Amino acid sequence: MDAFNLFHNFSTSEFLSDRYGPDKIIPEDERTVTDLMVDQLEFADVVIVNKIDSIDVKTKERVLAFVRKLNPAAKVIEACYNKIDVKEIINTGRFSFEKAATGAGWLRSLHELTQREVGGKNVFAPKPETEE
Repeated sequence: MDAFNLFHNFSTSEFLSDRYGPDKIIPEDERTVTDLMVDQLEFADVVIVNKIDSIDVKTKERVLAFVRKLNPAAKVIEACYNKIDVKEIINTGRFSFEKAATGAGWLRSLHELTQREVGGKNVFAPKPETEE
């Protein structure tokens, strides 16, 4: 997780295919950058919050609170230049398929997809919070 760009990336409505190009993203994946970030955070067992040295104390508190709100069970590691002890992320024994399959928001979002028009195309994507 990039602490410096977290809130900028989280607030975008940009689709993955728009940011990275349609040749890099499979056509069925019409998530936004925000949706991908949430999916990854909710599913993670360990979250590395990198670039922690590039933000002020208040922003750091907001970033860490945000990560813990999306995934209170994940181990959160603060890092600069991604310098961490590899033993903290390899063979942690933290993964539970049952928990991942039943508790993550990404599973709920699969059932909440709606068809909507985006850029002149009909796509299936999570219902925007503004419509809920």
